[in-house]
Amino acid sequence: MLPDTSLRAKAIPATFELTNAAMREARHYLPDATAEELLNFARRQMNARRRTTLLLDFYRRYSCHLSDLHLLGTCAVTLGRCAGCSAEFDEMGEDFMPCGCDGVPRHKEWLEYTVACDSGRPWPVRDELWLVAHMKDMERVRE
Repeated sequence: MLPDTSLRAKAIPATFELTNAAMREARHYLPDATAEELLNFARRQMNARRRTTLLLDFYRRYSCHLSDLHLLGTCAVTLGRCAGCSAEFDEMGEDFMPCGCDGVPRHKEWLEYTVACDSGRPWPVRDELWLVAHMKDMERVRE
């Protein structure tokens, strides 16, 4: 289990208060949106930022070569506001998380990956276990 950090964000509640900055950002990207669409954009974008923070925490402790690609893709989605603009991107972002908000691996394959990292297994072994875990997530998304 990962230690709790002050940076780790919790899930954004459905009724969170929209900050002025989040509202400005939503209006910038969706200038003709309704109030509900602006709120949904802001909520999804906050979720994307939360996921990015969680991934950074997770991969600081459990790294491999392929984890850099996951971080790069997540940062691109977050900075590009893809999740903010698209409920589907937001859902896929959740589906591809290796851990929950508590930092605990989401399924057996991610747990095996973290054990290999903690054990100091070689990089190729970590990369292979990362692929196995990520492909399990991919199968779940396709279903």
